Amino acid sequence: MKKYLVGHNLIENDVIAGHLCFQTIQSAINHAKGKTQIYLLPGYYYEKLVINKPNITLVGSPNHSSIIYYDVSHGDIIREVDGGDGIKLYGTTGSASVTLLEEAINFRCEKIVFKNTFKREVNGSKTQAVALKTSANNGYYYDCKFISYQDTLYVDKGFNVFEKCFITGDVDFIFGAGQGLFLDCELELIDHGSDFTGYITAPSTLANKDYGFIFYNCFSNYNGKSTYYLGRPWHPSGCKEEMISKVLFLECNFSKVSKYTIMHNDKPEDNMMYFQDIRINKRRYSNISQIEAKHYLKLALNDLKIARIPVKRSF
Repeated sequence: MKKYLVGHNLIENDVIAGHLCFQTIQSAINHAKGKTQIYLLPGYYYEKLVINKPNITLVGSPNHSSIIYYDVSHGDIIREVDGGDGIKLYGTTGSASVTLLEEAINFRCEKIVFKNTFKREVNGSKTQAVALKTSANNGYYYDCKFISYQDTLYVDKGFNVFEKCFITGDVDFIFGAGQGLFLDCELELIDHGSDFTGYITAPSTLANKDYGFIFYNCFSNYNGKSTYYLGRPWHPSGCKEEMISKVLFLECNFSKVSKYTIMHNDKPEDNMMYFQDIRINKRRYSNISQIEAKHYLKLALNDLKIARIPVKRSF
């Protein structure tokens, strides 16, 4: 395995303790061939990062002191440095600070902060600002942070695992058609006052998938004034494939949250939007049996085994 070191003050192509040095993460990614481990020194990395190679591992410095960030949203004019012509606009996908393409299979990541610093204005015309979008299969994120407002984490395709991660946002901030297993994660809901309504998830799962998002033993300590729902079904109008939004919250703990709700004309009860033994303000709720819920968890754990993802939690 090749080992790289990234830091703003390093000398390009210098070698320190067997690690080839780079000043930007993108330059390290571009140089990578084969299985590569990239260590990030503490710092703020202002990059619109694209990962398009398999078997890349990113490791951050202690205390989440390695932060990758960018600052654009859906509807902004594409900057010249990003290939803009002064007319075309970023879409939701284009707003992502970090993008993993389908080629980036077996991505591993630990102790990295992914952030979109675009400031969302409540009721403003520009809202979606993705911190990370992944279309890659078999990704594993451990002890990472995903920070934005609307559309923080876009799980577009593939099977990805998020363990002991921190994810914050306000509207549909975990969304997409991919399959995601969330283990022991903290979900931070942003309080915008009593006139604001937010949503944790917006799955757009393809009908041929057995499950979409599964949250196991996750929690939120939110106790603000804004109303939050576990999620709502998202059926993008441009999609030609049949969708059934699928999400399961299993043995999760919330201090304050409402259940699922409608998006446009799509209703939760017409999809597969479940919760089993979740605790809201210490009261327990379920809309499917424990046997059914464990069945979906077992399917995800089987995919975990096939992908050989080395999660820390034992089952």
